[in-house]
Amino acid sequence: MVDKCFNPACGHELRYLRGGRVIRIVKEEGDRIAVEHYWLCAGCYASHDFVFSSGGPVTLGPKNKAFLAQDPRNPTDNLVILTPGPELILRG
Repeated sequence: MVDKCFNPACGHELRYLRGGRVIRIVKEEGDRIAVEHYWLCAGCYASHDFVFSSGGPVTLGPKNKAFLAQDPRNPTDNLVILTPGPELILRG
């Protein structure tokens, strides 16, 4: 359950879904499906967005700065900043 802004520097409490951005991540892990939800408040979403990696954790990055970066755990994988729709399916 999402109860606060994903930005650790903010911590704004989720009360209404009027502003900001909510995303749902669906991960297929073998024969299991895991669903995770994340929310950025309107203030944080104005300057930040979610960063998604192939099978890795969701992190926070500057908005509208699309780039590739190496995953320190696996230098052959790239991290990509995306602006997906309300659902992103990651296949690991």
